[in-house]
Amino acid sequence: MEKRTPIHRTDEQLKMMLDEPGTWVVHGHGDRVFGVGGCLRRAIDRASNYAQSGAIVVAVARVPPNRIFVFHDQLVRLIAAIREEELGVSADADLLSA
Repeated sequence: MEKRTPIHRTDEQLKMMLDEPGTWVVHGHGDRVFGVGGCLRRAIDRASNYAQSGAIVVAVARVPPNRIFVFHDQLVRLIAAIREEELGVSADADLLSA
């Protein structure tokens, strides 16, 4: 199995990628996979839903060859930015708390 360093992107870069087609996987503890989204926005939506149901979401990651990882703190910031953009309201910081 290939071992490569995961790629990280800034919040701004990820915001620009929200609706780009790609396979994004929602990960929990112990390599558990909660679901897959066809774009980053959909995967973040799924991550938020899983977290609200009590699951602990560790990261959202784009599958190779890109291997872009978005971890908890960045997910929280992106969810807040998406909600503020879509709803015009400040979002709660506890969006991924379980």
